[in-house]
Amino acid sequence: FPSRVADDLFWFGQSLDRADFLARLLRSTIERMTVESPADVPELFGLIRALADQGQIEPGFVIQSFSSQLPTLAEELPAMVANADEVRGLAAAIVEMDRLGSLERMWMSPDTVRKVRETAIEFRDSMQSGWRELVDVLEAINDLILNLAAISGLISDGMVRGPAWRLLDMGRRIEHGKNIAGLLRSLMSEEHPLTRPELKTILEVIDCRMTYRSRYFDNIQQNGVLDLCLTDETCPRSLAVQLIALAEHVDALPADGQSLLRSEEKRSAMLALHAIRMISPEQLEQTPAVELEHLLKTTEEHLQSVSDIVTRKFLLHSGIPRQITSDLELSQ
Repeated sequence: FPSRVADDLFWFGQSLDRADFLARLLRSTIERMTVESPADVPELFGLIRALADQGQIEPGFVIQSFSSQLPTLAEELPAMVANADEVRGLAAAIVEMDRLGSLERMWMSPDTVRKVRETAIEFRDSMQSGWRELVDVLEAINDLILNLAAISGLISDGMVRGPAWRLLDMGRRIEHGKNIAGLLRSLMSEEHPLTRPELKTILEVIDCRMTYRSRYFDNIQQNGVLDLCLTDETCPRSLAVQLIALAEHVDALPADGQSLLRSEEKRSAMLALHAIRMISPEQLEQTPAVELEHLLKTTEEHLQSVSDIVTRKFLLHSGIPRQITSDLELSQ
């Protein structure tokens, strides 16, 4: 299992999850921009700020008097979504997912590779046919989300739980965790507490609406929403679940034989998980959520640290070629 393959699968996982997150974020934003009076939608500013923080749109659209910018954004957003040269955007994530999937087709089932290719072609053809209005983009994004879910299901059901799956899933967990933390930070403000529409938006983008409704019905409360999205270890979309899986994957990586201490990537993963597990009920209820905002920023930094360390130690191709064996041990 060469490190070059590991590198491709790791970044394939990140591209897959980034595409899914951006698609969901764009869908929530566009649905609110296409209502009769979008300037009166209170959570729209937070969504647009989240898109800017993610690099999908220009930061200039995020101003307090942004209602005057909405007509311009509505006109320019289709081109921004279709711009594959924006390396942090949705189109670039789809292109990268398709490229890496085609390179490592031997490590995924034929149906998975075929679905990845079909998804990329369908999205590209939709862009090239011309998105004249936001509703055209919305239709393409709805189809994309379903296709990405199909790819995720094929990966889950079709990959042996060996090093290929571990590295692919590690990339997904890191990206998913960063996306959750980034979304919440974009919507949190030191000036006012999270509003009910913003809390509903969080559940919508993270895809926890049905779980929340089954537990709390329509009683939208900040502590309940943040508990479900951050600390709940039974919710597959929560930040805690991403960090638990990441810690398990990192723990399976080859250890440094010269040291009995935990490696730096293991320490970073454990720090992130411990911080989320130690969140108190008081922090979940705090308004504004200043402590949580700081904690989420630190969690993003830990996740980026894990990504950087794993890339440097196991995925770079310079120097002596390394090979990862079936039990994730390194040989030269």
